[in-house]
Amino acid sequence: MKRFIAVVAVVGIVLGLAACGKAPEKAVNRGSDAKAGIAVEANEGDHYYKYFVVKNGIFKMDTEKYTKEEIREGAKGEIIIPEGVTGVGNFIECKNVTKVVIPEGVTELPWGCFQKCEALEEVVLPEGLTTFKGATFNECKNLHKVVLPKSFKNFKGLGADFYKCGEIAVYFPAEVELESWTKDKDNKGLTNMPINTFKNITLYIVKDSWMDKHFEELYDDASSATKLAKKNGEKRKDIPPVAYWEG
Repeated sequence: MKRFIAVVAVVGIVLGLAACGKAPEKAVNRGSDAKAGIAVEANEGDHYYKYFVVKNGIFKMDTEKYTKEEIREGAKGEIIIPEGVTGVGNFIECKNVTKVVIPEGVTELPWGCFQKCEALEEVVLPEGLTTFKGATFNECKNLHKVVLPKSFKNFKGLGADFYKCGEIAVYFPAEVELESWTKDKDNKGLTNMPINTFKNITLYIVKDSWMDKHFEELYDDASSATKLAKKNGEKRKDIPPVAYWEG
């Protein structure tokens, strides 16, 4: 009897050690029961979501498992991008996503990042983010407010980032000092977009901040429409409405 118990114990220990050392199985139905943006399991270092994947530090559409059509229709509600992510892919035409929270560690948003996200109402931008690559919020008709982080430095065209949005307010904290207008001789100002681009945008800046002190200068030679107006002795027409806030 004692010998039998000993054998059972040894077998149990061996099986236990084998289980501990066993590699995790591949995730076959990864994310099938999760809402977009909620982590459900990991596989070989890549974290999978229902419609998105974190791969090599980038949060992007999981087109290896879902078609772009499935992603665009199925991704909905609030998406919280996990901590540790350093880059974001495109959400283009994810028309049912209402909110996106981006973690610290992401320093720029790619061209057209949220383009045509028609239901998008809020994006939480992290400190450390410096750059919009362009066309960031095009046709986001339900997005009415964007608060830039203190770290923000570069637009590739402010008008282009909010093209065909509805009425929208863009808030600049007191610490924001833009770089792109001085580094690119062909796009010195905040935009190179044509006249009427800014009809829907109100800029909120802090009194006596860098933005306040450089605002008129930022728009010198900003667009062909401005140059033509100045040449004809007319008032520049492409400057958006500006208001003050506390920052």
